[in-house]
Amino acid sequence: MQFYRNVIIPVLLIFGTSLSAQDTPQSIVERFFKVYEDQNISSAIDFYFPDNRWTQSIGEDLEKLKANCENYFSEGYSGQYFGYEMIRTDELGKHYRKITCLVRFERQPFRFVFVLYKPNDRWKGQNFFFSDKVEETGG
Repeated sequence: MQFYRNVIIPVLLIFGTSLSAQDTPQSIVERFFKVYEDQNISSAIDFYFPDNRWTQSIGEDLEKLKANCENYFSEGYSGQYFGYEMIRTDELGKHYRKITCLVRFERQPFRFVFVLYKPNDRWKGQNFFFSDKVEETGG
C-alpha cells in the first residue's frame, strides 16, 4: 500500500498534468474570456496570440487591434460586460476551428470570432476579429 501512495500517485499526477495541458479550441476561448474578466482585453489578446516569431512580425497590427478593442469594449463605449456564449463552431478537418461567440455588453452585443489552427500537436490562435453585426455568423 505504501508503494501505491509513494510511486503510483505521483506518476498519475505527472501524467495527468501533461494530459490536461492539451488545450482544446473551446478551452482556449474560455481562458481568453477568463483573462478578459480578470484583467483586460489587451491581456486576453496577448494570451490568445502569445509572443513568438510570428506575432513579432505583426506587432504593430496587434497593438492596433488591442487599442481598438480597448476603445470598443470600454465601459464608456459599450457599458458593462455581462458575459459570452459560444454560438457556433465550424470545423475544417481535424486541425482548423472557427468559434463564434456572442459577447454581451450593456449597450449592445458583439460577435467575437476566434480562428484556431493546430499545425502539429498544439492549438494556437490564428486569427481574431469582432463585429457589432451579431446576426452575421460567418467570418
